[in-house]
Amino acid sequence: MRPPGAATRAAQGLRLNAGSAALNGNLTSAKGSLTRGQSGLHPACPRAARACRALLRFNVVLMPPTQTARLLLIEDQRDIAANIWDYFERRGYAMDHARDGRRGLELALEGRFDLIILDLGLPRLDGMELCRRLRAAGHEMPVLMLTARDALEDKLRGLRDGADDYVVKPVVLCELEARVRALLRRGLPLPGGRLQADDLEFDSGSFVVHRGGRQLALTRMQTLLLERLLLRAPNVVTHEELGRVLWGDGQPGAGSLHTHMHALRITIDRPFERSLIRTVRGLGYRIDVPRRET
Repeated sequence: MRPPGAATRAAQGLRLNAGSAALNGNLTSAKGSLTRGQSGLHPACPRAARACRALLRFNVVLMPPTQTARLLLIEDQRDIAANIWDYFERRGYAMDHARDGRRGLELALEGRFDLIILDLGLPRLDGMELCRRLRAAGHEMPVLMLTARDALEDKLRGLRDGADDYVVKPVVLCELEARVRALLRRGLPLPGGRLQADDLEFDSGSFVVHRGGRQLALTRMQTLLLERLLLRAPNVVTHEELGRVLWGDGQPGAGSLHTHMHALRITIDRPFERSLIRTVRGLGYRIDVPRRET
């Protein structure tokens, strides 16, 4: 269901002048606006300005998808829903919308969507409970959560409940699309192969992870992080490389990577006597492979 007023509702400064020019590929116009000091972005949303300036600095243009991706937006705030719908529809995505958690779960369980954009504070069924029920039913499509809850514990809880990534409100549309595209790309199966470190085993073809004989449940993003760490073990994998694994060149910042790594460590290390993932301060992370006695 299309949110009412999508063609006429504004996004309170999230898609104007330089921002629109950058996102639609008109770098010349966007650079001109920024050069004149007229970013066109609402002063209450400096994050949007920074994001669009980053696109210009690296000459990144988010092109429409080559194949139509089907997105389900579950959001109860009409202005936000209308703005997201309008933006993604113009970018070539096929959209559907639910205004409450119960209806959103019904649509999600149909299994006809490539990705779900999920608000957490929903009426009738909370977003986190919706995500838990969706995963319990065996559905593995990527879930990108929208949250006004900036606390680390809230983000970790969402990832534990089955979300693959998150965007903190107020939503910046260029960042949101970059996260969507990253999840869609990473929804493809990984090449088959078995990787092992100590009692940790990872099958990159089936996404199955075992440690100490126990099967562990990881999100898609955590799976990608673990695969890269195991491939490089025992060497250090830098923050920059891990960020590119998750988001390509449009990296959202160190805080997002830290959140995903923290969630991965909770699953991989916390229930076990020995920790395998080590922080190398100022550089990145590595898998600590124990030396075997000869």
